[in-house]
Amino acid sequence: MKKTLIAVILFFTSLLCGNAQYAYSLYFMNEMSQRHEYNPAFVPEYGYFALPIIGNTQVGATSDVGILNFLFPYKNKQVLFLHPSVNTADFLNKLQPLNRVKQSLSTDLFSCGFFTSNNDFWTIGLSLKENTSAVLPKSLFEFAKDSTKNYYDLSDMRAKSVCWLEASLGCSKEINDRLRVGLKVKLLTGMSEEIIKYSKLDLTRVGDQWHVNASGQTSIASNFLSYKVDSTDHFTFQDYTFNKHNIKPAGFGAAIDLGFSYRITPDLTLSSSLTDLGFISWNPSSVKIGEAKNGYDITGVSDSATYSYGTWNNQIWWLGQNGKQILAYKRLTTKRRYTDMLTATLRTGLEYDVLKNGNKRISLGLLNTIYYGEYDSDFETVGSVNVRPNSWSCFTATCAFLQKDPHRFGLAMNLSPKWINFFIASDFLLPRLNSDFLPKNAFTFNVQTGIAISLFLNKSPYRYKYKDYPY
Repeated sequence: MKKTLIAVILFFTSLLCGNAQYAYSLYFMNEMSQRHEYNPAFVPEYGYFALPIIGNTQVGATSDVGILNFLFPYKNKQVLFLHPSVNTADFLNKLQPLNRVKQSLSTDLFSCGFFTSNNDFWTIGLSLKENTSAVLPKSLFEFAKDSTKNYYDLSDMRAKSVCWLEASLGCSKEINDRLRVGLKVKLLTGMSEEIIKYSKLDLTRVGDQWHVNASGQTSIASNFLSYKVDSTDHFTFQDYTFNKHNIKPAGFGAAIDLGFSYRITPDLTLSSSLTDLGFISWNPSSVKIGEAKNGYDITGVSDSATYSYGTWNNQIWWLGQNGKQILAYKRLTTKRRYTDMLTATLRTGLEYDVLKNGNKRISLGLLNTIYYGEYDSDFETVGSVNVRPNSWSCFTATCAFLQKDPHRFGLAMNLSPKWINFFIASDFLLPRLNSDFLPKNAFTFNVQTGIAISLFLNKSPYRYKYKDYPY
């Protein structure tokens, strides 16, 4: 009982460390071959070789808003929020002060793992990863909807997209019958990064013009992606070129994963990991920098209340024409190296075996995930029910709590008949969909699937050999 109480205290202490992004329904699935991605101390039952790309692919997205925030009923049809029939206050009340949109993609190009004679587990991997995020202040939509006011503060508007290759070497070492520790070293090759950020962006009406008081910077680090500039040497973000003959690294970096798994009692396991603790340094020759001027005037901004509406295309065109005048970044000739930190994630899990009978097993899990982003952080805590009805299948269901999103669930399945390990999982927030199957409200989904070939099946599967040492 004392050991159980200590484990619970350690788990909830981790809730005070920060805030997080995603929970993973695969975390407690012991049979999954690539479970070490979440904690380098975790090991599967057998060694494995993952098939390229389809061996492990993850796609995720989350947003504070959905299409219902921007569409309104009008005469038996849906109109965009710019339509004169839409009340400004009704529209703005549906938005957050800062509206966040995030997207991620990860796929393994090569991955394998194997045990050594002393039960150490080694992994080798090569993967392609991409993250995109944007923060849009409510005042931006207010300006688009009702530009009759004399002042708008659009500060904190920002967006970032980064793509990199990751080569990794990991080792999970068995310290004793209760404890495993893991370390993974990663070499990172930065392929591209685009950043737009404002620390200050004020719009003030001066007659029939708008005076923009801005302080911001854009950075484009890529050898194969370039944005053109206009006659005044300002970047035109809607006009870019992709050079497939010049796909080469734009930067390099490194990262580590750390983790442990400790069996407190035969039925209770505590685990924790810190992943993606690292950086990418971008080469000066690959970096293009733009700067938002302290002050400039823009003209020709249409008032949305007097615009003649036809189709959605016309309304979106209006947004684009006025928006590109605000995103005025003048290209600088300065070349400099800069460094970005990766998004680090801290996970802490507690699992209790309710039933164990041969190959049959039922357990309950509690997982806290902490996400450390450049601009914001968040946390998520999920409960998990894990069922293994036989030796070759396992199922998991999760539900988030202590969150503002009470309908976030997760489902996972792992099938491991002889020689093959297949898994599929999804963490999602159930949105309401319109007739075109677009989310009406805030949404989250994180889908991961893969297939691997099991290795060395002539060996006994790995199992903890718990001994109740006296204290």
